[in-house]
Amino acid sequence: MRQGTNDRLNILRLTNSRERSTQPMSVYAKAQYATGDRDDAANVVGFDYDMVAYTIGFDRVYSDGFVLGGAAHYVDGDVDLNAARGTQDFTSTAFSAYFGYRTSAFWADLTGAASWENYDLVRNTGFAQRAIAVGETSGNSFYVAVDAGMNLVGEGSVSAGPIAGVRYVNSDIDAYTETNAAMLNTSVAEQSNKGVIGSIGLQASGFFSSGGTGIAPHIRVVYENELDAFDRAVSVTNDVGQVRRASGGTGNDDYFLVGAGVNVQANSALSFNLDYEGTVKRSDGKDHAVIGRVVYSF
Repeated sequence: MRQGTNDRLNILRLTNSRERSTQPMSVYAKAQYATGDRDDAANVVGFDYDMVAYTIGFDRVYSDGFVLGGAAHYVDGDVDLNAARGTQDFTSTAFSAYFGYRTSAFWADLTGAASWENYDLVRNTGFAQRAIAVGETSGNSFYVAVDAGMNLVGEGSVSAGPIAGVRYVNSDIDAYTETNAAMLNTSVAEQSNKGVIGSIGLQASGFFSSGGTGIAPHIRVVYENELDAFDRAVSVTNDVGQVRRASGGTGNDDYFLVGAGVNVQANSALSFNLDYEGTVKRSDGKDHAVIGRVVYSF
């Protein structure tokens, strides 16, 4: 959700003539595919994940440089634990809102989202007679973020400058008890995870037009770090009452994000954009995400 919201606000900045247009309002549909993995670590099982997300949204650009918008999202994903230790399927319904202000040299955004998740869990116990334990649970999460940037370097239709941001993330997963594996079932306590992530980086963009078609490419490199580290603790009780508490994290708390995208303004009402974002120098795994969006303005 965050990648898609930031990309939408960025496109509106790159095509800021929209605020002087007779078509200041837009509706859009977006599809996203994301994939990645995490390595095994002490007390932590690694995994691979895949997810798809679908979004519909609306925003309006005002003549004084303000942008206001919102979107609804549906996510469907799956996780495969390493060494065939289990699977996790999840779905999520979410809503996001964003507010932006920009001038030719400066911009600032306030964004946020809330989501409600459902999980179907399968664990391989390692014992042939009771090989599979299953569980179901739900959760919710939200984030609030402030991002800002400046265009310090400009040459014709090309500009570049620093970007920075901070976001607060809060996520909860309800307690659940496994079934299907008799004495090998476990009960997992409620999980609550929150933290603050800071980011700083550089972004470059341009806007070119030819034959009535406008093209706006952009690239970015961002360093992210956990300013207030996430807990990631998990408490598990087995069938005889023994409790084990372990960290769900891998110890990695910083990484680089690299991204690139392009927006094509086909005519005054219709535009398309494509955006990629991935992690670099992440010691415990990798992430890749691609977004495609179609926008109709009126």
